[in-house]
Amino acid sequence: MSRLIWLGGVLCVACASGVAPRPTAAPRASAVERPRAKSSTSADGPAAPPPAGLSPAQALPGSRSVRLPSGNVAAVIELPGSAMVAIDWRAPFGSADDGPLRGASHWVGSCLSLRTRAAHPLGQALAALGARADVQSEVETLRLRVHAPARHAAAALSLSAQLAQPPSLGELHAARPFAREAAGALLDAPEHTARAALLRELFELPTDRHPYADLLPNAAALTAASVPDVRKRAAALLDPKKAILTIAGGVTAQALGAASDALPQIAGRRSVPSPLPSAAPRVVVVDHPGAAVATALVGCLGPNGADPRSALARAAWQIFEGVAGRSASFRGQRFRFGPQVLAWSVTDTTEAATAWADAWLTPTRPDPDAKATQRSAGTRASKGAWLAARARASDAALFELESAAGVADAYGELLQLGLSPESFDEARRLARDAPTRALEAALATHLAPAGWVVVVAGDSQRIAPVLQHHAPVTVVRPKSDFSVLKRLPRTSAQGL
Repeated sequence: MSRLIWLGGVLCVACASGVAPRPTAAPRASAVERPRAKSSTSADGPAAPPPAGLSPAQALPGSRSVRLPSGNVAAVIELPGSAMVAIDWRAPFGSADDGPLRGASHWVGSCLSLRTRAAHPLGQALAALGARADVQSEVETLRLRVHAPARHAAAALSLSAQLAQPPSLGELHAARPFAREAAGALLDAPEHTARAALLRELFELPTDRHPYADLLPNAAALTAASVPDVRKRAAALLDPKKAILTIAGGVTAQALGAASDALPQIAGRRSVPSPLPSAAPRVVVVDHPGAAVATALVGCLGPNGADPRSALARAAWQIFEGVAGRSASFRGQRFRFGPQVLAWSVTDTTEAATAWADAWLTPTRPDPDAKATQRSAGTRASKGAWLAARARASDAALFELESAAGVADAYGELLQLGLSPESFDEARRLARDAPTRALEAALATHLAPAGWVVVVAGDSQRIAPVLQHHAPVTVVRPKSDFSVLKRLPRTSAQGL
């Protein structure tokens, strides 16, 4: 569950009638107790690692819905004893909503980011509270996050409402150069261009541009967009009353507003076309000439984020990577109206990142009809390896409960997807307890190698020749709207 986060956002400029609390709620977000393992060191040096185990089930804290004086409905998660409060605000205005106004959501996000800076009165007010804020332009949403001391919760909430207002014509004019500069910086960064290229390839359409495939705008798009048109679009979609608002920390729902029977949710439904199926893995190199560092991603499409099969596919993908013995960061992203993206990523030296991508393309069996799990170390892994991978996938979610910001983020994502808080616990349960055969079936159904896209962003002269041994390679230029620089044929009969 970008996450940019990753698969989180790509533009990040720093500077909800009451629902009965769930009986298993933790008293504090930070109170996550794990069994203590015996020391694995001795006088002679490190001993064998402790046996793998699974942390106990841990539920999300309970929430209450309140109607704020502004009219917004918010999900409030009380974390007694927490010194901080986190406000997570999500508007239905992401890059998928830009349409012909390419870059509009990025541009509007730049306006909101400028409001958080010290030169702006709202930024000065935030600083006076000891608060900080950031803005993230994502595929389906535009996010504003404010973190402040809990004693200033009411003032921080008021400021966040002002920060989230649609920008004026004057603000849009002033923010255009900043938006172009920010977009250029993203297009210079391999970690961002790799993700953008992955989405473009996964959501490829025969003749049109998929709404989920246009994450990073270029300077030309931001220059061409009309200020009045962008203002009109922002006024329609950036209405705070249409947003999902989640508040977590050392606050009480009663102090913030009256109890409400409603839950924060994004109304309406977006029509999302189905991307083209693939008969073989695709390899893309995003050219950053002379770059010493590279980012590699391998990803595929899974079930819709709100689909009941989504959690099993997500758990299977996370466990699969661990069993295969590849060290990377999970970069999955769930969408409410389209298939989720399941991906793993590394950022390392060019040689190391390329070798990691090469390992994904290298079959471990010569059988061309082998299933996804048979192409990995999975089917020959020990019981201990499976247990360790399950523990890693299950326990990763616990880090979200370590802070008010993590709890607000977890709740906000579930509400955005139209899922209940119970789905958080269900996803952990699947990673812990789902039968191995069920996980293998999910891999074979949703995550077969034919649907993989491997992307490496870095110096193409050093990367492409290695990957050509397994599949044809497409080299693209990020600053030319990811246009194709060259297509290279496979140089060996070996490969997937």
